Amino acid sequence: MATKTWNGTDGQFNSALDWSSGTVPVPGDMAVINAGTVTSTQPLQAGLVVALVATSSTVPALVLRDADIAAGATVHGETAASAASLRLTGQVRNAGNITFDGAGGTTVIGVQDDGNGVAGRFENDGGLSLVGQTAYLASQSTAAAGSFVNNGVVSVRGDTTAYVNAPVSGAGQIRVGDGNGLQLSAAVGAGQRIILEPGTGASQLRLTDAGEYAGVISGFGASDVIRLTSGRWDSSSVSSANGTSTLSLTLAGAAVARVAFEGAYTAANLSLSSSYDPSTAQQTTVLSTTVADRTPVIAFTDTTNSVSGIEAAKAYIGPVAGLQWEYLWSSPDAVAMAAQVPNVFLHGGPGGDALLAKSGSNVLDGGGGSNFLVGASGSDGGADTFFVDGRGGVETWSTIVNFHPGDAATIFGFHAGTSTLPWTASDGAPGSMGATIHSELNGAGTGVNGSMTFAGIDLATVQSHFAITTGNVGGSDYLLIQYLRPA
Repeated sequence: MATKTWNGTDGQFNSALDWSSGTVPVPGDMAVINAGTVTSTQPLQAGLVVALVATSSTVPALVLRDADIAAGATVHGETAASAASLRLTGQVRNAGNITFDGAGGTTVIGVQDDGNGVAGRFENDGGLSLVGQTAYLASQSTAAAGSFVNNGVVSVRGDTTAYVNAPVSGAGQIRVGDGNGLQLSAAVGAGQRIILEPGTGASQLRLTDAGEYAGVISGFGASDVIRLTSGRWDSSSVSSANGTSTLSLTLAGAAVARVAFEGAYTAANLSLSSSYDPSTAQQTTVLSTTVADRTPVIAFTDTTNSVSGIEAAKAYIGPVAGLQWEYLWSSPDAVAMAAQVPNVFLHGGPGGDALLAKSGSNVLDGGGGSNFLVGASGSDGGADTFFVDGRGGVETWSTIVNFHPGDAATIFGFHAGTSTLPWTASDGAPGSMGATIHSELNGAGTGVNGSMTFAGIDLATVQSHFAITTGNVGGSDYLLIQYLRPA
């Protein structure tokens, strides 16, 4: 990756002479802007990284004028104890990743009109991460108010408070990390899901236009606080249907505001404290709950859009004995997941996934694609089970780490008598090499499409300690590899 640094003046991104290399940054380059305002009217292409590096004396800015951020492109702002800005002028779509981080820093993402009276519109279809700072996503249009269409994921974490004053529509997520804050000051559409991530930190959510809030709040727990600003109300009620509970505020029977929550909330476990200001005709309501905070079970990074977060999980109900939790990744994006507790069933998606167990006995199901599956050490007597899926012509190569006595690994799509089973003494990624199966699942001569590497294990161990069998379950053929415990 070549690093090309801007000369610090105001100018156009495609001005070659303003870059240190004398050439315009291209995919594979890192374009560093540490001073000045740089305007691009061309899309930021996949593989290009634009870094806004703020200093104590500079406030670098990137202006995208009707210019999209392509999938695989990155805008990264470094704002420690300083400030940077991203100005989105006209119609801008992010399909890649925007990340601003830096302890004590400030970021302003402004949605601006096109200069001809047409309101700005920022559509996020990728990832937007705000980490360790004060962040503003603001409508700065001089014409009609600019809008924010969120069909992707916004992540607020790392001791951050984010302020959004643009109307929010679309069908996406806004994730508020444990102990962080989010203020929404304009209308929010029904497709938005605000997730207060699990943990016991005091997460803060402010809805300063509660009468125009139509989204759903997930994860509201005893440590969290929600503040609503609305018109005057004199009565509240809670109703539930289809797994959603709705708090309704009314005045003389007429609706003032409605706030929906995922889960079972009642008038008995919600507490409301309010005050009315006649000078502004607004009522401020502080909302708390006795519903227990959720347990953090999974830490994840969506590696497609570079958004990280913490998730709770469902209680595991069977059939594998000893498991306590289960979490199934529901996105087609590739993911790295790490269990925060023992005895978990982790299921990846169709992309290349990395799954990490903590301790105890676990099931790690990488699904299709290429996966990196890291089991627990087994020092506590636990045993892990690993699954990979080579059915349907899917090509897969999975690496298993910490495979130890008592563990088992299964390759679905292996057909006894048809699929090949050659072993290679050592193969795989550097640092995780070991004995490897390279199978032609559809028979000799059809090409290798099912590989499995056992990191750190040699062929002598395979021959002396592995039991290999085949079978069929539910109509699916499989190969089962068991690491036998000492007699």
